[in-house]
Amino acid sequence: MLSLFSVTALLLGVNSHRWGIDEYNPDGSHICPDFKQYDSPEEYYKVYGETATMGTRVNLTDAMNENGAVCLDGTVPVFYWRPGTGDGVNKFHVFFQGGGWCAGNDEQIALCMDTCQHRATDSLGSSLSYAATANY
Repeated sequence: MLSLFSVTALLLGVNSHRWGIDEYNPDGSHICPDFKQYDSPEEYYKVYGETATMGTRVNLTDAMNENGAVCLDGTVPVFYWRPGTGDGVNKFHVFFQGGGWCAGNDEQIALCMDTCQHRATDSLGSSLSYAATANY
C-alpha cells in the first residue's frame, strides 16, 4: 500500500513537464487554474450548481501529533478530498497545496526561494486560512 507521501509525490509528478506530460492546460494556457476556497457549500453551489461536489478539508491531526508533521508556522497539515462521480464513482480526487518550499531560516540563501520565516506568514506556510471546503 502506498503511503500518503508516495501518493502525493505521484499526484504532483503527473503535472510535471519533466515526466513528459504536456505542460499546457486543457484550454491551451500555461497558467494553473486558481484554487478557490468557499466558506460554505451554499456559496459553492451558487457558482457550480447543486450537482458539483466540493472538496472537504481533511486535517492531518494524527500525522501532526504522532510524527510532528506541521506547516511552517506549526499549524496542522491539510489536504482536500472529494469522491469521484460518473465513470469515476469508485475513485477520489485529492488536492494537497504545494509551494511551501523555502531555504534559510531568516536569511535568504537562494534567490529562487523565500526564507522559511517569511514563508510561514503566508498561505503556503500555514493552514490557518484554509476553508472547510474548496473547489480544485
